[in-house]
Amino acid sequence: MLRRKVAVVDENQTYRIGIKTVIDSAPDLRVAAEAATHAEALYSLPRWSADIVLFEWETISRTVGLFIESVRTHLPQAKLVVHSDSFTQRAFIEALQRGIQGYISKSVTGERLIEGLHAVLNEEVYYLVRKKAGVDLPGNSGSIVGDGSDGNLLATLTAREREVFLLVVEGRTTREIAAALCISGRTVENHRSHLMRKLDLRNQIDLIRFAARNNMMEV
Repeated sequence: MLRRKVAVVDENQTYRIGIKTVIDSAPDLRVAAEAATHAEALYSLPRWSADIVLFEWETISRTVGLFIESVRTHLPQAKLVVHSDSFTQRAFIEALQRGIQGYISKSVTGERLIEGLHAVLNEEVYYLVRKKAGVDLPGNSGSIVGDGSDGNLLATLTAREREVFLLVVEGRTTREIAAALCISGRTVENHRSHLMRKLDLRNQIDLIRFAARNNMMEV
């Protein structure tokens, strides 16, 4: 089986060792390159071969624009994924604007990390974030209107559509949402299609931007 290559950029050596173990445990993925600093990554990029560049935001935060430009110059087909536990909402919005394909918290399980890398390789945008405190949990019939500017649109969603919305924002898959709500995968996709149309959203990244704009998630 062809194993897709991942490059890891993080200043924490212990983390790099751990993440390599997790990624290499997947039969179709392997860590092919790593760097501890932005400077080291820039120096090494021309010699790298990678399908995904997984990087810690703080390691390159001061020069993120140069880093992303360099990756796209030397590895134009590579997907960019942030892996961080101290990713601010400001940084989150910047990542969206710069077209980064994924954000995955360092606190997630290895299984969820591998799931996210697979999603990105399948041309999906994968942002595994947490709902902001104060937003109603699935199963609660209360309002999910955030403190942003789109309350009127949110109010048009049915109770089930609100539940699906919150689970999608959490980064749950269709199968996980179906299991949580005891409905079929097709029904989940129908609800998702309806809520996307009601909120005037075109794709997953629009949905995440909407949730971030309305302060409905923590990052």
